Amino acid sequence: MYSLDSASIEVKNDFHNSFIKFYDIGKKTPYLRVRSAKDKGRSDNRTRILNEALSYPYIQPNTSFNKKCFVFDIDREFDLNFIFDNNLPVPNFVVYNRSSGKAHVWYVLKTPIYIQPQFKTSKAYKYGNAVYSALAKALKADRQFNQRLCKNPFSSEWKTVILRSESLLSNKLTGTFKKLISLLY
Repeated sequence: MYSLDSASIEVKNDFHNSFIKFYDIGKKTPYLRVRSAKDKGRSDNRTRILNEALSYPYIQPNTSFNKKCFVFDIDREFDLNFIFDNNLPVPNFVVYNRSSGKAHVWYVLKTPIYIQPQFKTSKAYKYGNAVYSALAKALKADRQFNQRLCKNPFSSEWKTVILRSESLLSNKLTGTFKKLISLLY
C-alpha cells in the first residue's frame, strides 16, 4: 500500500487550494456553504461555510444540481496496485480509513455533469453515467453508495494519497473510457 511522504504533503497543500476553487460555482463569496458531518452516523450533518466544512471528516463533494467528481466506496481493504494491475484510469486521490484500509476513490471531472431532471436525456449525462457504472464495476465498488457524504481528503482522520491532478474525462483520457465501457458492456 502506498504511503504519504513529504512530497505528497506538498501536493496535498496545493491540491487543497485547488479543491477550494473546485467548489466555486460562480458565487464570489467567502460564505459558500457545503454539507459536512462528524461521523459515519451522519451526526451534525449540515451545511457549513466551505473552510469550516473542510475540517470535518465527511463532506459532500457534489451539489444537488451537478456532479464535479465521481467517488467510489470500496468496502474492503484497498490496494492501489489493483488499479495498476487492471489497467484502470488513475484516480485523483484515494482516501483511506487508517484502521480498516477501506477507501473512497475520487475522480475529479474536468467539466461538471448536470444532473437535474431536464438534463437526464443529454449525451453528457448518459456518457457520465456509463463511465461511472463502468468504473464502479471495474473497481468492484459498492454500487449502492450514493456519493452524498464522502471521506474528506483533507481531514486528519483519514490517510489521503494523491495520485494525479489531471481531471477525469479530459481529452487525454476519453479514449481510455470508451475502451473501458466497451469491455464492460
